[in-house]
Amino acid sequence: MKMRTLVLGTMMLSGCAGNPMTPEVLSYAPPATGPTAKLVVRVDQGAGRYVVSSFDQPVACSRRRQFVSAAGRDPGRHEFVLAANRLQTLSFLHVRDDKQACEVILSFEPRNASTYLMRNTATAKGCTVELFNSTNADAATIERTLIRRERVGMGSRDSACRPLTSTVQPRNPPAGSQRPDYLEPFVDLLPGK
Repeated sequence: MKMRTLVLGTMMLSGCAGNPMTPEVLSYAPPATGPTAKLVVRVDQGAGRYVVSSFDQPVACSRRRQFVSAAGRDPGRHEFVLAANRLQTLSFLHVRDDKQACEVILSFEPRNASTYLMRNTATAKGCTVELFNSTNADAATIERTLIRRERVGMGSRDSACRPLTSTVQPRNPPAGSQRPDYLEPFVDLLPGK
């Protein structure tokens, strides 16, 4: 799996399903105290609507908080402040005019005083999300704590993804490695640690 681009295929919404763009979603409020990081969100899409959100409960992906919702060819560049030094879970949801939708959910641990770029793209084939540590704008790097999450629900109070312990997607260990070290960056996030 390439860590650079995360892809979640397009899914069909049935006629009886509620509109995924109108669940009762709370607005995001930046942290009032404590260490923070900056999140720059960019969206490239054609027609349709998109929502970028976070979750109060990042491990279970519950209590969705909306950063931004927009339609059409909005240039889609937004900036937000995140609580740093703790797990954050973000979602990019896109619904086309024909009601087909795709959503990518990811988790990472932003560091204090750092800047991150979340680049979201929606096409007829689905959605992609790329996350970069862009603290040094001239040398942005793929965020190393990034974990792709498995989506399961849509509501603001429901869990939108499987709990973290069931969704860690192992990377192939480096060539010549004697032990599986792909979980090392996430050890502190797992229960009981």
